[in-house]
Amino acid sequence: MDADEALALFKQGLESKDRMIALETAGKLGIVAKAMGPAQAKSVLLPFMEELTTSQRHEDEALCAFSDTMDASFLPLVGGPTSCLLLIKLLMPLASTTETAVRSRAVKSLATIIARIPGTTSSGGDATNFANTDEWAQLKGYLLSLSALEVAGEEGAKKEDVWFPAKLSACQLFPAVFGCLPVDGMADEKSMLLEQFAALSDDEMPMVRATAAASLAGLSKHVSVEAFKTHLLPIFKLVSEDRSDVVRERGVKSLSAYLSTLPAVVISEADLKQLKEADSGSSLTPNASASSGGSPLLIEVVTEVTGLFLKTTNDASWRVRLASVSTLDDALKPADAKTKGEMLAAFAELLEDEEGDVKLAATKATSKVYVAATSKDMFDALVLPTVLVGFQSMLDCAKQATEGAPDTSRADLRQAQALVAMELAAYDAIPHPMLISVVQHMFEDSALCIKMLEKIELLAKLKETDPAALSQICMDSLSLGVHDDWRVRCAFTAKLSFIFSQIISVESSAAASTGESKEETPKKAGTTASPGTPMDKDAVERAWTAFKSVVYGALWDEVAEARVHFVDCVPALIRWADKIGGDRYVKQLIAMLLEQYKCVPGVPIPAHPDRKMSYLYKISVLAGLQSILGMSPAPPYLTSAANTAELVDLVLAAAKDPTPNVRLVAGKAVAAYAVACCGGYGASPGSLETVEMSLVPTLQAMASDSDPDVKDNAQLSLAQVTEALNSAN
Repeated sequence: MDADEALALFKQGLESKDRMIALETAGKLGIVAKAMGPAQAKSVLLPFMEELTTSQRHEDEALCAFSDTMDASFLPLVGGPTSCLLLIKLLMPLASTTETAVRSRAVKSLATIIARIPGTTSSGGDATNFANTDEWAQLKGYLLSLSALEVAGEEGAKKEDVWFPAKLSACQLFPAVFGCLPVDGMADEKSMLLEQFAALSDDEMPMVRATAAASLAGLSKHVSVEAFKTHLLPIFKLVSEDRSDVVRERGVKSLSAYLSTLPAVVISEADLKQLKEADSGSSLTPNASASSGGSPLLIEVVTEVTGLFLKTTNDASWRVRLASVSTLDDALKPADAKTKGEMLAAFAELLEDEEGDVKLAATKATSKVYVAATSKDMFDALVLPTVLVGFQSMLDCAKQATEGAPDTSRADLRQAQALVAMELAAYDAIPHPMLISVVQHMFEDSALCIKMLEKIELLAKLKETDPAALSQICMDSLSLGVHDDWRVRCAFTAKLSFIFSQIISVESSAAASTGESKEETPKKAGTTASPGTPMDKDAVERAWTAFKSVVYGALWDEVAEARVHFVDCVPALIRWADKIGGDRYVKQLIAMLLEQYKCVPGVPIPAHPDRKMSYLYKISVLAGLQSILGMSPAPPYLTSAANTAELVDLVLAAAKDPTPNVRLVAGKAVAAYAVACCGGYGASPGSLETVEMSLVPTLQAMASDSDPDVKDNAQLSLAQVTEALNSAN
């Protein structure tokens, strides 16, 4: 297809009376440009597109498609970066339209194209002489035209009569334009543009002021500290006092974004005093930088900006306070000690804010604020008391609810408070009795309990600071294995390995430190536990007994998902059993699996008379055996062929089970063990002869199974095993 034919079809499709055809054609602009080639696309297609974007006679959906297509990725189709200004010219009318969707897409594409203009910093070129180029003159003209676009078609229109949608686009493009300018140089040009941006920040239209406030975040990244103080700091002050809370809210977010880029400085009391006594236009003396750890100008800017942010925490609008508390951790990082103290005190007040959403956001931000504060003593003195009051209020409400009183607290706030307790525990920043009380409360609420289990690894810090508290929490959590809510049981089973490991670690450490009942747990020769590891035999035996009860419950859980979670952690449980009890504990754990598999289908289960054995339980056992047989390295108990023979025989027998689903899982287990044997790992690594004489024939028989799923899986498995055998040989 030649260029003329491609363009003709494109025009025909756009003019189609069928709306769907026209919109579909608009989305193929890139395909048309590629078909025409760069030279023809630049000389023929772009002029046609200029007419379309200027007239805007097509539907908004089509204009959106044009805007999306004509971004930086479109440049190679029309001659490369040298066509940047041509595309900018095409998109300018779309950036001035009243339709938000079209305008926002045009601005997004414009930003990517501006970054590719040859000779700019963002394009990777040397921007030293960019101020003297035609590209800069045109780009500056386009930006200023958006900032002050006269109303078309009105007689006697004044220069100050402007169409605000264009101003919105101009505000959004200022960061992109500054991003392509050299870091040093072009001071006069930058000052002129920043003055224009300041005018937009004080526009009569609240939407323009709000967009300018939001763009301050991106613009701040591309100006020097000197330019920030001279031009942007006054704008931030203006925004912080704006009569519209939407403008102030966006200003807070931009302010915190700038603060997050600043380095932390340490300001001496002498410097602070000098700042307070200095005139608004003056700065610190040169000698101040030595004691402050930063340049005088930077210290002054940090002090001004953090002070400005601090005022937003007490704004009359809850939306502004919400934005403030949500980003307060960013503002804390560069602040000096005095300002940090003031911010933390303000944060404590926000934890008790009268607006529920602000209080919730403050609660969720507590752990981030703790980290940003970098001073545990300061946090403990200014914030922790309020946090503990919130925890106690949560516990009191829960107690009243159990006594029949109506629960007036917010469920999302209770959940946030409970999770914050877990997060603070990771830093050892919460009193342990309160933590235990909060966790016990979470045990009583299914939703909270699930959230707690998802984050239970955060409690590992207690092993160093308060092992008794960790042991109590983990031991108490074992009751969740029989929780009425199956979702809780699933969440608990997924964390079973971690919980059990913490219990054993704590008990072992306690025995090592106290010397009470220290006794080497009997293990057979060749086991993996470190020689001489002291363990409290009685404590470990109690924990193991409780653990076996939990395992039994997980094995017989009527919810398949809970059993799947248990199967996933079987290898880890086997290793822990080996570590604390050697062959004896490993044998007991495996025996529980084998015992379950051998139960007679349809016969009531002894521990659960209301349930009956079914093929579903067999599937879970086989999946568990598959993970055991493939363990690498295998624990000592499983390196004995005598100990693994029963497991392998059971899997081979399951391959002939009358239930297709059981045969399917058995086939996967046979294949996994065969691959392990070929690789020289797994339980009692079998010889290649075992694979060839026993495992492969089983898979070959299954490859002609009457069930299509079993058959297909066996054929795939057989191919994998054959490949593994060839590699081994």
